[in-house]
Amino acid sequence: RRGSQGISATFDLFLDAVNRRLSGQLDFNPKRSLVRMAVKSLARVFAERGEHWVTEAEAEDLVNDLLPDQGFERSLYRGLITEGVLLKEVVWNRGGAREEVVQIGYQRLCDHLCAEQLLDLHLDPSEPHAAFMPGKPLAFLSDPQEYVAPGLLEALCVQIPEKVAKELVELTPRVEEQCWFARAFLQSLIWRRSPDAFSEATFDVLNRLMGSDQTIDEALEVVVTLATIPNHPLNAASLHNVLLNEPMPDRDAWWSTCLHRAYGNKGAVDRLVEWAWSVTPTHKLDGEVLDLSSTALAWMLTTSNRYLRDRATKALVSLLTGQLSAVARLVDRFAEVDDPYVAERVYAVAYGCAMRS
Repeated sequence: RRGSQGISATFDLFLDAVNRRLSGQLDFNPKRSLVRMAVKSLARVFAERGEHWVTEAEAEDLVNDLLPDQGFERSLYRGLITEGVLLKEVVWNRGGAREEVVQIGYQRLCDHLCAEQLLDLHLDPSEPHAAFMPGKPLAFLSDPQEYVAPGLLEALCVQIPEKVAKELVELTPRVEEQCWFARAFLQSLIWRRSPDAFSEATFDVLNRLMGSDQTIDEALEVVVTLATIPNHPLNAASLHNVLLNEPMPDRDAWWSTCLHRAYGNKGAVDRLVEWAWSVTPTHKLDGEVLDLSSTALAWMLTTSNRYLRDRATKALVSLLTGQLSAVARLVDRFAEVDDPYVAERVYAVAYGCAMRS
């Protein structure tokens, strides 16, 4: 799940926790972020070489330079291996011989560290476009013939808006030709620090992807995933404004049909319905979370899939039992809806909650 401040802050918390543990074991000042410095040193080498591994000897030298003269058993290198931050693997080198190499233990962490190093080395915040010009270090992102790992692309889509308040596609439009770009951009919306990492350009790209048959289902998955997060620019309040202001035929053409395809796939739609169904009056839920969750569920009532419509109705009753003020807010919110499916079920939910309360 996303962290409260995005994935970058989540990784910081993880590395800080490992640093505290190792500082006690290896007797160094916990205020020295040796773990973070070690993985950043490795990531810089990875970024320069375009590979996600170094030889074991290189890894030991890079890491132990930060805390020398400890002996192997008490070395920082061994500590990072023990904690799972670093991982030893066996590969076959170009000569066909087996060779032990060292990687960062978590692929997503590695991708974000490599992206961070690329941006720290080459991105000038005062002139962010420059690094992507032909012949410049990040120009490879604009070459559709150049393979860019999807994890690295996603990490760049997260970090560039956080650093310079611009989308990657603004700085290098041809990156959209990369085969993994759409997925990387959509996934980045889940993991960004919000709301400062979102701009008009973010919504422009999202709207384009929502308008494409190839990407609309994945875009809806992301939108529903974010629907219940308070203060998020893409939560259910934003979704409600979009859907309420569309005529029913236009809305059904994309939203309702996407819901039909999404239901039963164990994705965001199913998760939200199942979670709401499990809520009881003893659960203490924030009022905004209640409103956002009930709004997203109510918009699932547009679908002609009667199984989803029935389950969403019952999930709403379960969620809102004992929450009559939230029920009243839901009725007011959908008072002007132009879809009789939705109006009928919202009033049915209100009736059910009143009877159970």
